[in-house]
Amino acid sequence: MSNRATLSLFCSARQDLFLKVYNNGKLRYECVWDQLSDNSWACIFALDIYGWKDLGNVNNFQARGCAGLYSPPSGKAPTTACLATQLEFSQENIDVADPFA
Repeated sequence: MSNRATLSLFCSARQDLFLKVYNNGKLRYECVWDQLSDNSWACIFALDIYGWKDLGNVNNFQARGCAGLYSPPSGKAPTTACLATQLEFSQENIDVADPFA
């Protein structure tokens, strides 16, 4: 299966969220591409591997999730990218260290 087919398979029906879940939910990756103020594109993602935030030394350090963004050198989103929408809504995150909470 080509990358193009794999990407379109896992984009949501509205093509606005890319989601991969492996190993019975033990690895989860979500991303969406959005255009920045300088008109370049960036991928905003969240990643959870085996309960990432709880694997570290939570007794001596604050729990940390994994979320970030990256932008390709071309500044362009892939043709198969799931693009962000302009929809705005307020949502409270139950656990600030868990990007999926």
